[in-house]
Amino acid sequence: MSQRTPVDPTLCAAEPAPDRLDDGFSPPAEAEREASAEAADKAPLQPALGNKSPF
Repeated sequence: MSQRTPVDPTLCAAEPAPDRLDDGFSPPAEAEREASAEAADKAPLQPALGNKSPF
């Protein structure tokens, strides 16, 4: 077995990471939902392997 190095508590996060970063670069969640809904409407339904079948 390998010996683990103890973690320095000063390097640990003081609070849990947020679900979403408000960094000015990430789009709001509403915009992501709208974009994925539009992409689903426009994308034609195709099998994962295209027109080829492994069988």
